[in-house]
Amino acid sequence: MNKIKTLAVAGALALSLGGAMALSSTPAHADIYGTDVSSHQQNYLANNWDFAIVKATEGTGYINPLMYSQSLQTQQNDKHLGYYHYLRSDSDVIAQARYFVSSLSAEDIANPNVTLWLDFEENPVDGNHFTGNEPKQFMDEVYRLTGKKVGLYTSYFFATGANGRFDWSDISDHPLWVAFYAYTGNSQLTPEIKAWAEEKMLNIPWWEKVTMYQYGDGDGYDWDYLYGDWSDLTGSADDNSSTVTPAPPVSNTTDTVSFNGVYVVDKWQSYGANWYARNNDMSVPVADYNNDMPVQSVTLTDRYGNALANQVAQGNNGAMEYFTLNDNYKVLSRVGNSIQIEMNGESVWLKVAYVK
Repeated sequence: MNKIKTLAVAGALALSLGGAMALSSTPAHADIYGTDVSSHQQNYLANNWDFAIVKATEGTGYINPLMYSQSLQTQQNDKHLGYYHYLRSDSDVIAQARYFVSSLSAEDIANPNVTLWLDFEENPVDGNHFTGNEPKQFMDEVYRLTGKKVGLYTSYFFATGANGRFDWSDISDHPLWVAFYAYTGNSQLTPEIKAWAEEKMLNIPWWEKVTMYQYGDGDGYDWDYLYGDWSDLTGSADDNSSTVTPAPPVSNTTDTVSFNGVYVVDKWQSYGANWYARNNDMSVPVADYNNDMPVQSVTLTDRYGNALANQVAQGNNGAMEYFTLNDNYKVLSRVGNSIQIEMNGESVWLKVAYVK
């Protein structure tokens, strides 16, 4: 996540590994590996992991611009999906909880296989400093709004109380995800590191065991191991159940949709040499390349839908601009309340409520 970690020095690790023994009390389970991603990972490779926890929000003013495309990639590759919020100490906790929930789709909130997490750390860059009461407040508000129990992501130092600073007895029934690296740059969970890490994970106050731990940050990714099964987080009887309800299949390649409204251009956006139009109501959150419409697909109009003689956009100069979408567009896929269509040869995601 935001580079939270507790590092064991090489000598201590060698000593621990030398004396580590296989824990016969460790319950048997399938190995499940995952990663957590933010805008830093861009378009990560979802098929490299069993699950991904996608950054959704931070504070009350930031949404991961790749949140939608990263979660969509996770779902389309049939991997388990979760979202996390990075908590700021300079913003109201309840407001942050509501902001986090507002970034999620109704489908993700309703889907029992989609998990939610709180990233709780202190970073000298942003000045975070907490009392320890914040996780409980955040978790309770999210549960009130969604019915979902929020898990805690934090460092080993914080999880063990930060030398008496924190008492986690009020959230000990929530999933715990601990960052505890043997060394930086690691991307392999060798038997030796696994035995060392899991011995540490069984000795955290308040929790009988952790749900998962983060064992490395190599190759530009965080590497996580689920100490159990995904069903331990969701209550699902099927460990391999899809993270998303399958979308209605597209019957054939002639399946098309059209639009009959007059829409406002909220923003013109350029990607390279190409320009795209964005309407905030139609676009799937959050705003990125995947849900902006190629300029060649829109017809500029007056407020009543009459095509303008001059089809040159005014740019983001504050002038109100209107447009229509006049073609029938090929449907590529449907997921929940979103639809993927082909516009001017490109894939665009929009809200299904706006098509007919």
